[in-house]
Amino acid sequence: MTTVLAVAIGLIFMYLILSLIVSAVNEGLASLTDRRANFLLKGVENLLGSKLTEKFYGHGLIGALTRKGVRFHKKPAYISSATFGTALLDVIPKAPNPRPLESSGSEEPALPDLAEVKARVEAIEDDEADDLREALLAIANESAGWAEFRKRVEKWFDEAMERVSGWYRRRTRIMLWSIALVLVGVLNADTVNVARVLWLDPTVRSAAEAAAQ
Repeated sequence: MTTVLAVAIGLIFMYLILSLIVSAVNEGLASLTDRRANFLLKGVENLLGSKLTEKFYGHGLIGALTRKGVRFHKKPAYISSATFGTALLDVIPKAPNPRPLESSGSEEPALPDLAEVKARVEAIEDDEADDLREALLAIANESAGWAEFRKRVEKWFDEAMERVSGWYRRRTRIMLWSIALVLVGVLNADTVNVARVLWLDPTVRSAAEAAAQ
């Protein structure tokens, strides 16, 4: 193996080790600070407002996703669109004068029609939920029935979560760069200096080759 190739392998091996350390530290911090769960909470709160978000996270479906313990109570880091739709439509307050649901004669409960859904949405009493009311009413107006309305609500949630994922990725990039800068400074991982040592010291070069293999 030529000296140039050996130096290149040693540098690549150093970068790989540093990147693994940075990733591990970042994942540890993300777990310790519940970063994913907090970003999800902010995303849901951005959609529902603070009052309805509190009711939403208190719903049994969401509570079942929450990690509970004696000294911790961690909110879920992931909520599916189907679970979101069910919990959201369940925590929206009932309409002041709900229309009695007509039974179809089967054992399955009758589904509400869009008129009742609109009445329930308009009955939300929360100044922070203006955007939610506008969004759900727009979705209801574009839907031909309950099934389509439900699918559109789930799609709306998925699109919102894509934005939350973008926020999370940007924060993660900032964290990775910050951790990398600190780590490089602490370890004095100077590329030029490491390359010079690998070039001039056959023992170090051989050790780097062996470790890389």
